[in-house]
Amino acid sequence: ACYFFTVTRGLLLILICFTCSKLKNLRICEAKELFVEALQKSGLKFCIIRPNGFFCDMSEVYYMAKKGRIYLFGNGSIKSNPIHGEDLAKVCVNSINYEDKEIEIGGPETLTQNEIALIAFNVLGKSPKITYIPDCIRLMILSLAKLVLNKKTFGPIEFFMNVMVLEMIAPEYGKHTLKEHFEKLKNEKLLET
Repeated sequence: ACYFFTVTRGLLLILICFTCSKLKNLRICEAKELFVEALQKSGLKFCIIRPNGFFCDMSEVYYMAKKGRIYLFGNGSIKSNPIHGEDLAKVCVNSINYEDKEIEIGGPETLTQNEIALIAFNVLGKSPKITYIPDCIRLMILSLAKLVLNKKTFGPIEFFMNVMVLEMIAPEYGKHTLKEHFEKLKNEKLLET
């Protein structure tokens, strides 16, 4: 879960993860959403920006593809449209003139997990190898982790494992594509060698 606060022209600009509003029952999101509710009742000028996912989070898909196999929960049909940081920054700057508003925002392409995986493999020039993990395994892992891990460690795992099976589609915005992001990751690694 992400958050960022700044005050500009008397306006409190807040960046809170899109999924937190969908996952209020998770401890990691509950406090953030309680803060949003208190802010809405406070009388302060505010603008809450809710990006639905970030390209940097999608980098893990690229690194799995680089290792030769991508693992997905379910059948890969879950959709999302993550946003590039530069595109999100433009939304933040433009929202300075808004107040008492929430803005849900995503990137310019809505893709399934399968499509994201294929983009990663294509950028790497590798044959796609995707392993689909049944949802019952995810639920079993969550149940077991809750029993053996402390709350501080379990919270991020619970968040991640629930986000992986959630459609996260927000209004499309921006110009940066996930393919460009994966190509940048590939080129950065080539420059290091």
